[in-house]
Amino acid sequence: MDEVTYDFFIVNKVDFENIELIKLSDFENNNQELEAAKKNRSLVEYFFTLSPFLPLFLLQKYNLKHICSMDADLFFYSSPETIFDELTTHSIIITPHNFSIDLKNRTKYGLYNVSFQLFKNDETGISCLNKWKKECIDWCKDEYDEKNNRFADQKYLDNWQDIYSNKLLVLDGPETGLAIWNINNYDLKIKNDIFFSNNIKVIFYHFHNFKSITKNIVLNGFFNYQVNRNKITDIIYNNYWEELNTTLEKYNLNIDKSIRVKQSTLLSKILNECTFYYFHSNTIFHFNLKFIPKLIRKIFIKLYG
Repeated sequence: MDEVTYDFFIVNKVDFENIELIKLSDFENNNQELEAAKKNRSLVEYFFTLSPFLPLFLLQKYNLKHICSMDADLFFYSSPETIFDELTTHSIIITPHNFSIDLKNRTKYGLYNVSFQLFKNDETGISCLNKWKKECIDWCKDEYDEKNNRFADQKYLDNWQDIYSNKLLVLDGPETGLAIWNINNYDLKIKNDIFFSNNIKVIFYHFHNFKSITKNIVLNGFFNYQVNRNKITDIIYNNYWEELNTTLEKYNLNIDKSIRVKQSTLLSKILNECTFYYFHSNTIFHFNLKFIPKLIRKIFIKLYG
């Protein structure tokens, strides 16, 4: 999606020999729909728009049997092979939000989360991607459209189960799609360094809202998503942070800046998120500033944000 990422894989090709690179400009060439879309929406909205475009392009260009698109902040704890096995009887596989009871009001943003989805290169898979592509071109704003019941690229998935019936599989088990919006629903355990959810080995966890803002501070999103923090959540989040730092140091990478959220000061970020981890003297501490009244937080953010 950008030259920095493309160049990174070129420079480090020896570590990623199975990666095949495609420049965004090559993908966009001679595509009038994308040319127009790029001019009438923000960068993150444009990336949302590409959610159906890129899988469809790759399926057709390389004649792939199937394709999986996923968010970059997924962490795999075990093989997803069992998910791919489901393609023998399904053409589309999607991931539900499964919001915890305190977050049911967020269903307006979509029953499903565009974070891990598979499409088979058959009539159903291609038809679904083409339908989604048309919808995203027509409208893909990063806001909830109450009148038309739309939100970005995500809300369009709400009726897929009705349309594609038994050709669609929803990954609604406790081993996939775990994230801060549903983690309260599950009994989490770690046995012999293996991560379990409801006594089933976890396949992947989605670290949405995990933001490295300095080398020693990361925001975790627990406050805004009302996560019941415990020993297990601390372990999985701290391990993820450690893995990220190892990669950053190995490749001498800098912490990236969000293209979706307006940049603000460190103080403003912390006061807005309230919950964060702080690393000091080989120890990780968790802080929760929710005791600071919302009005005071808003004043500080206004003054120093």
